[in-house]
Amino acid sequence: MAKVKGLLVRLETTEHEQILKKAEQFNVSGSQFLCRLGMEKELPSPDERKDFLRIISLLERSGNNLNQIATILNASRKNRSSSGITEKEILSAALEAKNLHSYLKKQVKLKWQS
Repeated sequence: MAKVKGLLVRLETTEHEQILKKAEQFNVSGSQFLCRLGMEKELPSPDERKDFLRIISLLERSGNNLNQIATILNASRKNRSSSGITEKEILSAALEAKNLHSYLKKQVKLKWQS
């Protein structure tokens, strides 16, 4: 069947190069590569996209929280203030937050970037 329709796609130079490089690995043209990719890969629904953006926001906030915990830990080491919270408790909370952050990032990557 002859192809009768075209689709203009605007790309940055680096994106264009990456697509052509991937297409070359499969011995197809850039157009054929994009067509096959677009026809085979299912896109997320609007609800899934909304959930994904919320997860990204939560990950960013948890990263900020980790930085705040590190700042507090460093300050408490210098001041040795009597806040009632031990260094061991702070380290434990920081490790738990870091592990949760890493787990969530991994799950997002598995779900949305595979």
